[in-house]
Amino acid sequence: MKTLNKILMLIAPIIVAALAIFNIYRWYLQNLDQKSTALFLVLIVTAGSLFWFVVALFVFFIN
Repeated sequence: MKTLNKILMLIAPIIVAALAIFNIYRWYLQNLDQKSTALFLVLIVTAGSLFWFVVALFVFFIN
C-alpha cells in the first residue's frame, strides 16, 4: 500500500497541472485580451506542479 501511495504522489502533480492548464486555456478562449494573464497563470501552475513533483521524487527515492 505504501508503494501505491508513493506512485499516486508522483502522478498527482502531472494530472493537476494538466487539468489546471486545460481550464486556463478554456478561460483564455473566453478572454482573448488576457493573454499575458493566462501565460502568467500557466507559468505559476507549471512551477508549482514541478516543485510538487520534485518533492514527490525525493520522497519516493530517498525515503
